Amino acid sequence: QLVYYILPSLIAVAIIVALFYSMGLYEGLKGLYTTYISIVQQTMLSASSSSVPADYNVFLPLQSSFLALLYQAIPFILVAIVLGIISSLFVLFGYTSIAAATLKKKSFSFSEAVREGKKSYWKVVGLILWLFIVCIVYLLVISFLSSVLGVLGFLVLIVGVVFGIWVITSWTFAFYLIVAGGKGVFASLGESWRMVKNRWWKTAGYLLLFMLIMV
Repeated sequence: QLVYYILPSLIAVAIIVALFYSMGLYEGLKGLYTTYISIVQQTMLSASSSSVPADYNVFLPLQSSFLALLYQAIPFILVAIVLGIISSLFVLFGYTSIAAATLKKKSFSFSEAVREGKKSYWKVVGLILWLFIVCIVYLLVISFLSSVLGVLGFLVLIVGVVFGIWVITSWTFAFYLIVAGGKGVFASLGESWRMVKNRWWKTAGYLLLFMLIMV
């Protein structure tokens, strides 16, 4: 578990922190904060002065400094995103391997866990990508409908949230059906839907209890 969960994340965080300091972003943020405090102090001192035009933007120097820092941070942001994705894939592989080995055997070695994880890893990745795409498209559609329907938009938003919770709960066991039963992405979603169909409230209650325990 140390290799699967902690080590990849620690390496990614260490690289990101090192880049943050070595690329001068820390000093840049300090300078931006100092500029902000200076502007606020100057604004308070000159608030009653008639020499300052009413339409003068006192935060214009801060905007230029922020844009310069943001441009400087673009390579860091890209590297951080890539490292985050890579470490997440390692963590996902670790969780998949341990879950698959645990569901099939009471005791297992490191190599056995890795072997079990390899069998279903890319199916799990496909499942997560599919759920991510569905969630993004669903949120965009709900947001669009709630914004163009005016008063009815709030009702659409509430119904959309409730329906989304119902669907996600119905797909709860898809991951375990992949790692334990070797099913494909859509087959596992369909089987999970059938399993939860007549037990939705019970499943939702167990999930809520589990989340409360985790918190």
